Amino acid sequence: MGLREWEEPTEQVEIAKGNFQTVRGLGFEDIARLARSHMPVVTIIFKRFMDEKAAGFTPEGLGTILAAGVSEFPDAVAFVIGLACDDTDEKTLAKIKRMRLTVQAEFIQKIIGLTFVSEAEVKKLIEIVTEMMGSVTSALDELNLPGRSGNGNGAFVSK
Repeated sequence: MGLREWEEPTEQVEIAKGNFQTVRGLGFEDIARLARSHMPVVTIIFKRFMDEKAAGFTPEGLGTILAAGVSEFPDAVAFVIGLACDDTDEKTLAKIKRMRLTVQAEFIQKIIGLTFVSEAEVKKLIEIVTEMMGSVTSALDELNLPGRSGNGNGAFVSK
């Protein structure tokens, strides 16, 4: 089966009795939109994933990161749900934030399940992203940007 025949997997979440919403997994475009809209949150969660990677991935550790994200970053969580429902209109996001916690949790659970088929995929994605970030950091260190210089640790400091 080629790309033309491929159909994106989706699931249904019951948001009210008899009222269902279709949800899909996230792709790179979604993650890029999330990063543009909520960069500080994405940075914090990425750091937590990297810490978890250093400690060795466990389902409990990943679950803790995601649970903390739901409680600490409701705007970003609403945006993720909106992305997975293909509706990030401000009115829709406001409604998502007011949904019952169990409904929001079910959305997140299904989004994760549709985005990552297994724990191995999560590990693989983080390894790919880590390698990509290392490559970008190395390339930036080699650039001689006006007013900036590398500090040798992948960060830039003012001259």
